[in-house]
Amino acid sequence: MMKIDWNLTSLWGVVSVTAAACLWVFTNIAWASDVERVEARLIKSDLRELRKEASQVEAEEAKVLLQEDIEDAIDALCRIEPKDRECK
Repeated sequence: MMKIDWNLTSLWGVVSVTAAACLWVFTNIAWASDVERVEARLIKSDLRELRKEASQVEAEEAKVLLQEDIEDAIDALCRIEPKDRECK
């Protein structure tokens, strides 16, 4: 009888720990859509900063490099949000 009680207690402990771990995972893991939304917002912020910097730069070489950075940022944004207005 003691062996059965010990096995049931162990089984209940394993079930409880597993349930707690599953709950923790579902409340603390960022969903892919949330990550993509945040990433898109960061890229748009970078685009604004790059455009502002490009408008203030005098040197033509620097403008060309900034334009390349802008195009790379737009490419990255379009991979995440293909329907964004920047992607047209």
